[in-house]
Amino acid sequence: LSVLNATGNIVIALIVAVLFSCALSAGVGAIITKGRVPSFIVTLGMQYIYRSLAIFILDARGISGEVDNFLQISNYEIGGVFPLPLIYFAVVFFVCFYISKYTVLGRRIYAVGSNEQATRLSGIDTDKVKIMAFVLMGLTVAIATIIEASRMNSINSASSGNGYELNAIAMAVVGGIAMEGGKGHMIGVLFGVIILGVINNILTIVGMNVYLVNAVKGAIIIGAVLLQ
Repeated sequence: LSVLNATGNIVIALIVAVLFSCALSAGVGAIITKGRVPSFIVTLGMQYIYRSLAIFILDARGISGEVDNFLQISNYEIGGVFPLPLIYFAVVFFVCFYISKYTVLGRRIYAVGSNEQATRLSGIDTDKVKIMAFVLMGLTVAIATIIEASRMNSINSASSGNGYELNAIAMAVVGGIAMEGGKGHMIGVLFGVIILGVINNILTIVGMNVYLVNAVKGAIIIGAVLLQ
């Protein structure tokens, strides 16, 4: 939003957002591959670092968009029926499905997740594969962030995105993605997203205390891992 307000150009702002997010994620991948440390721990630690820096730079405040057309990215409905975020979700899903099932990179990501040492001994540059996986993650994070910022026409350094990582983990695990890596399919993830969405709606309908919702999600994650 800072770039958007400074330039008034939506395209430039979107490109900068995507490149910046991919660069940050590539940095996380580099630390993991060069330091030979667990990806989950590094990702969690870098999340705290990035958010803290954002809060410090923005003084715990938010930024509002000053370009009216930016709102159309998330709030426009095709034919008055299909909201654009739903279209984005479908496109991202099918792209990820295609990459995971029909590309060399997708097969190598599965191989690294299943047995990194054997994959390396087979001649595959596992470090490069890991970094590429993190770059793809950065791309999806950028898309999600742009949609969120456009929907609200603002972003807050202290609160935006809080708890989203728990939702992502829950959806993936419920969808059959193995925490140790190398197992799972995009179709399963799709069902995980749908199931968690239904559960969230049910919890809202029954009037569950908002402070207990994450406890339920945590229990779902543990249960899904035990079933695996």
